[in-house]
Amino acid sequence: MESLSVDEQQAASSSSTSPSAPDTRPTSISPQKRRRVEDSTNAAPHASLLKRMGGPSAGKAGLALDQAEINRRIYEASKGSKYFENERRNDERITRKVEAMLARMDERLRAVPEGGPEWLAIEKKADALASKLESTRDLSRHIVHCDMDQFYGAVELKRDPSLKGKAFGVGKGVLVTASYEARAYGCRSGMATYIAEALCPHLITVPNDMQAYVAASQDVMSIFRRFDSNLAQASLDEAYLDVTDHCRINGVGVDDTIAELRRQVREETGLTVSVGVAPNTMLAKIGSDKNKPDGQFRLEATASDCIDFMHALPVRKVPGVGRVTERILQALGVETCGDIWRLRVRIALVLGDGDLEWLLRYNLGIASSIVEPGKREERKSVGREHTFQPTNDPERLLELLRESADRVAEDLKKLDFVGKRVTLTCKAADFQRFTRDQTQTGYVSQADDIFRITRTLLEHELKIQPGLSLRLIGARVSTLKDVR
Repeated sequence: MESLSVDEQQAASSSSTSPSAPDTRPTSISPQKRRRVEDSTNAAPHASLLKRMGGPSAGKAGLALDQAEINRRIYEASKGSKYFENERRNDERITRKVEAMLARMDERLRAVPEGGPEWLAIEKKADALASKLESTRDLSRHIVHCDMDQFYGAVELKRDPSLKGKAFGVGKGVLVTASYEARAYGCRSGMATYIAEALCPHLITVPNDMQAYVAASQDVMSIFRRFDSNLAQASLDEAYLDVTDHCRINGVGVDDTIAELRRQVREETGLTVSVGVAPNTMLAKIGSDKNKPDGQFRLEATASDCIDFMHALPVRKVPGVGRVTERILQALGVETCGDIWRLRVRIALVLGDGDLEWLLRYNLGIASSIVEPGKREERKSVGREHTFQPTNDPERLLELLRESADRVAEDLKKLDFVGKRVTLTCKAADFQRFTRDQTQTGYVSQADDIFRITRTLLEHELKIQPGLSLRLIGARVSTLKDVR
């Protein structure tokens, strides 16, 4: 995610507002801002779609092209494709949702005028909620988020040093990552190769090697565990650590600890990692993007520093806030986490108290300070998927399904689980995702059984949809039983 500049941090610090320092700015949106919100919904039919198709590249630092130009190129390269039609349908659906919400907002604001008794009562309730949340803030831990730099690409660079300094992407058909040189042009993971090449005509693509990435991940995680044996691995290339006890036992400061962690990763694996340190997991994850690549950032463990840090942060930069949520919040006038406090009554009126609570957590910078591995009893399923160029070749689809079944069986054995429900996961060529499942009378874990069941489900689907073309296929086992 995008980091804050020094100027933005200083601006946030000087203008921050919080429950302990009531905001005296007007709560209503200015006519000019309201028109801008309406324009984002009612402008040219493809205006919101243009932005939507920019995807995660939107707002990234270091772009060689203007973001509007990146969006235009993605739009033009995708036009007429099944991907384009799927994105257009999604955009129209979200537009209708936003329009309905705006109508509801107008109705509620007419019924509850600003400064009236009901408005003040809601404001008082929101203030009490914020104070309650503030009482839960934990500033005692050094929580760390480690994020490997362009991980898949870095592994490929070790294999082929001639790629250094070049714009390249990993993956055929769909990119699983892009080098920083390619990202400068808007290329990103999850992007179709033909779109990436439209953004960056000199892009080099290399096939992915998941076995190599898993091996590299194991090497990195083994180093992380020297600093916290109870770490929470979030993916192959990122993990959360609590280094509080490590620092105390070894009598070393947190900055030196993180510098040592980064040194060991660099020297032992040839890879680099960016690290964020903060009092909780949310702030640490945002912080790990501050000094990428190969850098570290630490947020001071005070309530005011946490609030100031979040104040000017765009809501899209908060972990878990995607394109849909961002657009809904923007329609309410919420662009930054600081806007959440200013518009707290409006949010409560339109979205309700439940949504207001988690949004206030963003505003205050309050999240969990607990780092621990995922609990086995919380595991819901074990699955594998393959993404590929669309094909309606039954033999090719069965071949990929067999690979998925084999890997699911390997994972079940490694994790000591068996399951009763077997699911076939598919994404059609037009990007419509669907699943078909079958619950067994007994538990299954063997590859042959998983493949047999999913094959039957796939063959039935191909029979009722002749010529069905897929771009993703996978197998999943759920309703798990722990046999450890």
